[in-house]
Amino acid sequence: EPHEIASKTQMFTERYMVEWLLQNSLGLTWLAMCKKYGWTPDAERVLPRLDDRRAAWRKKREAGEVALDALMPIEGELEEHWKYYVPQPVPDDAVEKAPESVRSIKLLDPACGSGHFLVIAFDLLAALYREEARHVGTKVSDKEIAESILENNLHGIDIDPRAIQIAAAGLYLKARARAKPARPRSPNLVAPLLHLGS
Repeated sequence: EPHEIASKTQMFTERYMVEWLLQNSLGLTWLAMCKKYGWTPDAERVLPRLDDRRAAWRKKREAGEVALDALMPIEGELEEHWKYYVPQPVPDDAVEKAPESVRSIKLLDPACGSGHFLVIAFDLLAALYREEARHVGTKVSDKEIAESILENNLHGIDIDPRAIQIAAAGLYLKARARAKPARPRSPNLVAPLLHLGS
């Protein structure tokens, strides 16, 4: 039966799309924060180089030197977090309204399913926590980062309670992978009980 096959197929947004969306929303928010506080973001070390390498990679692809579907190699964690960022001017109102801290950023996935976006956002947020700590001259442990991300930053809603359970497990495992002693309170995930008409 076609409907049985469809119900057994799990749909995810491709990872590169998730990263593109996060890097161009959360990433832009971070750059606005840096501008607001006069910090030089680490991203400035890699963004010009990434643009040059992307142009060279496109030329290789057009010349047939690399396969059309081959991804450009990424060098290091910093490039990983900014590889899909599209350089753009940071709007003045974004700077003016930039959050006080990474801790106060709220990321909501209103149809989170099993938490694909949230789990990928975790790594970018962790990097921003570490960078913010350097800018303000404080120390933050991996345990504090992991717990704070789940308690403060990531929020998800889905109509399927089973999907929310999977998302909660994925985020908990992500936090524990960052810091084994992490014991985040329950994540900000909700599966409302909706009574839909037939």
